[in-house]
Amino acid sequence: MGRELGIEENHYRRESPVPTFTLRAEPGPVVVIQYSRFGHQGVYAEFRRNGGDWEPVVRGFLSGASFRDRHPLLDPARPEVREYRLRFWKDHGPIGDWTDLKRITVSP
Repeated sequence: MGRELGIEENHYRRESPVPTFTLRAEPGPVVVIQYSRFGHQGVYAEFRRNGGDWEPVVRGFLSGASFRDRHPLLDPARPEVREYRLRFWKDHGPIGDWTDLKRITVSP
């Protein structure tokens, strides 16, 4: 009913200009990235730590619905802030616009 009135988003849309994703920290340190590809081949994901340079999460693309980022902390004794961004992947490379940035703090 909320969608029909235009006050609630359709969570089951079939298209999107960018992937959608959520982040969750787990001990390890591990960041769980859950994402929607909206029918695309995959998503390309990058992250940066403590405002540094962007790095790919993996070589190539992610093709499932979630991924566990197990990159070690820069300093094993200190938490760090990570930022993530995604875009769609087609054939041999990333396409389209980047998502908005999402931040998460990862602790030892």
